[in-house]
Amino acid sequence: MRKILLVLIIISIVSCQKTNKQEILTKNTISLKKWIHELEVYSEIIMSDEKCKFIDKIHNNLTLNEFKDPFYHDLAKCYVDKQQDSVKHYLLRSADGGFHPKRIDKDIFDEIWKEIKDDIYSKNNKFWSQVDTTYFVDFENAVIKDQSIRNTTMQNPIKRNFEEMKIVDSLNQNLLNNYIKIKGHFPKSYPSSFFIRSRLNLSPHTIAGHANDTDKLRYIDIAIEDAKKGLISWRAPIYISNLLIVSGISHKENYPFWLLSFDNVSNIIKNDKTYLELHNIYKMLIEPYPNNSLIIRPSKYSEKHNIDELMKIKSIFVEEYPEMVNRIFIEEQILQDEINYQNVREYKYIYNVIK
Repeated sequence: MRKILLVLIIISIVSCQKTNKQEILTKNTISLKKWIHELEVYSEIIMSDEKCKFIDKIHNNLTLNEFKDPFYHDLAKCYVDKQQDSVKHYLLRSADGGFHPKRIDKDIFDEIWKEIKDDIYSKNNKFWSQVDTTYFVDFENAVIKDQSIRNTTMQNPIKRNFEEMKIVDSLNQNLLNNYIKIKGHFPKSYPSSFFIRSRLNLSPHTIAGHANDTDKLRYIDIAIEDAKKGLISWRAPIYISNLLIVSGISHKENYPFWLLSFDNVSNIIKNDKTYLELHNIYKMLIEPYPNNSLIIRPSKYSEKHNIDELMKIKSIFVEEYPEMVNRIFIEEQILQDEINYQNVREYKYIYNVIK
């Protein structure tokens, strides 16, 4: 009887722990909409030469470390001639967030730097002790090869270079697939301010973006889930899905709605995948080009479409981007020369850009 009671107590504890973890994960989920909102605030501040004017905005409008941490070094400068304790506080916060000690402006913070140098290095070491850096060199080398062979092929588009590019892509994607299989998540990139020298090639999303469309979509699915958990930046799934659109532009093809999905009563499921697709279409094909519009229509290769769903696609576009109201048109007639991508992933609707 005691053994049974003990087992029930253990099961109850484990169940509570799982529930708590789920509650915490739900509470801390980073939606794409939230990320974009903070990106816009961050972009406004980062472009200004007078960051001290934004102290309250940084504290009150930014909650994500990705956007908040880069400003601590700048905020320390705001207090150099006022409050030494505040200078120390922000410099130490910058070290907590990963800012490299050798990037601290010694000319401005000379005396304070000497006083807290050991603490800053200690905090920076603690930051990196909690980060897996074992994949850095492999992915940097992979991206260097990726960029090199693409530059070579663009300058000299001969068969041999294209074949070499396929080999490089295959090896690089094996590297990425093995990492995801072992670690269970998409590899993270870090800003250049975290390193003595810029490490722009530490960008695994570049490799994912040059995969075939089937693998691109698989990487997008993984990256979306990891971005929601805060394991990586939303920049990764945005970048990869942008390259789906770029591929369509380069081939002058129809664009499938890859990520839109519907429930049993034909309502669009309003999730991060949906908003990611709308965001990228708008940012890449509409916003930069005032004369561009979209025609949305059923896919020739899908029998599961209806006019109500097309209306709802237009509606959610306009809901997110009101200026689309006169720049998106519904066409029920199918496109006879539509290229079939159903072998990549099933989709119901396509869109074409009109200029």
